Amino acid sequence: MNNALLVLVASVVLSASWSPCDAQVPGPRKRVAVLPFELRPSVANYEVGYGLTEMVTTALVNTGKFVVLERTRLDDVLQEQNLALDGRVAPSSQVEAARVLGAQLLLTGSITEFTQNASRTGISIPLGPIAGGLSTSKGKIAIDIRLI
Repeated sequence: MNNALLVLVASVVLSASWSPCDAQVPGPRKRVAVLPFELRPSVANYEVGYGLTEMVTTALVNTGKFVVLERTRLDDVLQEQNLALDGRVAPSSQVEAARVLGAQLLLTGSITEFTQNASRTGISIPLGPIAGGLSTSKGKIAIDIRLI
C-alpha cells in the first residue's frame, strides 16, 4: 500500500480528533482502537483488510499523538489471562489478570474498491535454477473511514 494513503488516513484521524485546545494545552493523549476494516463482497480478500488495519494501527502509533489500544488480538490476551485464572500456569510465571483500557475513539472502515493489475515487462533472464525479470504492479483502493 502506498505511504501517501497511510498519511491520508492518519491525517483524517488527527484532524477529526484535533481541537484548538490541543495545540495550547498539553494533556493526555486520546486512546484509540482500530477495529478490523470490513470488506465489501467480491472487493478484496481477508488479507487486504487485515493488512490495512495493521498499517493504519502502525501509522497511528508512529504519530506519537495517541495511545493505540490492541483490539485485533484482544481474544488472545484474554485467553492467556484465563489460563492463569484457571490455575493452568505455573505460579512462578503467572501474571495477574488485569482490566483493559477503554477506547475514547474507535477507527474503522470499509474497503469498497480494490483492484490490482500486475504485468510482466522486459525479458526473463535464467540464472541457473532461478530466473529473474521485471514486473510491475499497480493497484487502486477505495476506503470509507469512520471515527466513532
